[in-house]
Amino acid sequence: MLRLLFAWFLSVPAVMLGLGVSPSTLSYSSVASGPMLSRSKRVTVTATGKWKAVAGSGLAGMLTLSPADGIGRGAFTVSLTDDWMRSRRAGVYLQTIVVSDGATSQNIKVTLTVVEKTPAPKFTALSGPKGCSNVPGLPALAVCAVPGEKPPGNFNPPAVGGTYVDPNFGSTVKVLTGPRSLHGYSTPTAISATGKYVLVFSNDTVQAVDRKTSKVSFNNIKIGFEGTIWDSRNDDLLYYFSGATVQRYSLSKAEATVLADYSKAPYRFSSISSGGTGDASRQNWISFYAPNEKQVCALSLDTQKTYCAPFGAISGGPFSVDFTQMAKGIDKSSGKRYVLVFAQPAMLIFAVNENSGALDFEFKGPETLEGTGN
Repeated sequence: MLRLLFAWFLSVPAVMLGLGVSPSTLSYSSVASGPMLSRSKRVTVTATGKWKAVAGSGLAGMLTLSPADGIGRGAFTVSLTDDWMRSRRAGVYLQTIVVSDGATSQNIKVTLTVVEKTPAPKFTALSGPKGCSNVPGLPALAVCAVPGEKPPGNFNPPAVGGTYVDPNFGSTVKVLTGPRSLHGYSTPTAISATGKYVLVFSNDTVQAVDRKTSKVSFNNIKIGFEGTIWDSRNDDLLYYFSGATVQRYSLSKAEATVLADYSKAPYRFSSISSGGTGDASRQNWISFYAPNEKQVCALSLDTQKTYCAPFGAISGGPFSVDFTQMAKGIDKSSGKRYVLVFAQPAMLIFAVNENSGALDFEFKGPETLEGTGN
């Protein structure tokens, strides 16, 4: 019995120290002439000595391997070649990677599935459009000549509270304020949670206008105008960033209170910002970043819990952040709540991890259209 046990014990290292690869299959998916979520995947190699990875006898030029060799335990990246990918039509493409240590070899099966691009959407309008024309690269009738719109034109809008019918699309437009009134940047909604108020800048001051009556409900509001975010449930509350703090402003009380101060431990941020463009999610989450500390964060306004992650060490940087944005809800397919960081040279995607109390880095890209990436 002892001899059998001893013989078995001696045989175990020989099995454990053999050549191994993980995973043994790689699957990619793409849209014909469209984007890919992930063009590169990582393979781990276990070996006792030198090893080498080469593409098999399948489709030439499909893959690049980096690095293609190593010693002992290591890894290499399998990437679909950009030039090869550009000419792929819908179909299934196969290739094999052979990893060898000189004595034995392991095969990795690679599958790429390319599907047809869905047809472009068709646009219809309730009425018209009139005097409009097609523009190459843009959907529907993109450029319209509005009757009487040549500046200064002969169109006189009705007084505040009045309405008129748009001559192109037949929609009814209601006038909420007088001339020279503005709302904030386009992404944060100017309309409160239930549609009761519209936040505007008029007569050199910030105002909340009643959407139904067009009357000013709150005047001379003492908040920053750009980057102000409405609460997703309460028409009375607004949020804005000041220094390293998140401020909560009550319209009815005409006062601001500090909701969170990130200049203190454990954060010690010198300043925070949403970029003036981000908005709240349906479940009342907001996002921001600390430019000097290279951190991105998500804050639940309901629970006042914060989730952060660094972005300074992510490959492909340094990243210059324009703005951050919470996804509007939880993604149905992944079950994750995403934070989008719009930056140069590429956007960054994070997900809220409520178990760890931090953000998880998910993936990078796409790069900006003016760049040299995908």
